[in-house]
Order: sequence, then structure tokens, then C-alpha cells
Amino acid sequence: MGSPGPLASGCRRRPNVQLADLGGLRDFQNLDMEHPMSQKFQVTGMSCSHCVDNVQDAVKTIDPSAQVTVDLETGHVDVLSEHPRQDIVAAIENAGYKAQ
Repeated sequence: MGSPGPLASGCRRRPNVQLADLGGLRDFQNLDMEHPMSQKFQVTGMSCSHCVDNVQDAVKTIDPSAQVTVDLETGHVDVLSEHPRQDIVAAIENAGYKAQ
């Protein structure tokens, strides 16, 4: 993952998520991407479009084929992925946000 780029005014987040930072992830070879699950999350701490990009990038770090939709105003994040919920929560939280 490259440099996160410039931050928007007021944004306090500057994640540096590496796959190795996400300990406890399941074995990628055992995932069944033919049957991805739609999962919904409530994410707090996002304040700008840069934060939205960070959340999307965090999820895609563990699942590059995931479809991630973020609503900044409500904090709702929809993820289409076969990865377990706890792995996605860990990825988002390692990026500096609170996810439920």
C-alpha cells in the first residue's frame, strides 16, 4: 500500500495498514469467492472522503475482490466479501476507525 496522500482539512487519520498487521486472518486459500456474503457495518471516526478511501482500502487489503460501499454521512459500510466479519472489523479498526 502506498502513501495515503494529502489529508482533507480536519482529517486526523493516516493509516498504514499492512497485511502482516492484521493478525489472526483466516487462510486465503480456504475462501469460497463464488459465494460472497453481504455484510453491514457501522463505522465511526470518518470525517471526509479521504477517510472513506481509507476504509475501502483497508477492506481491500485483506480482500482485493471485495465490493465496499461507504456512506460517510451515516457511517454505514456495506461489504460484499467471503471473509469473516471479524477479519473485516479488524482491518477497519487497524486503519484507525471503530467498526461494529
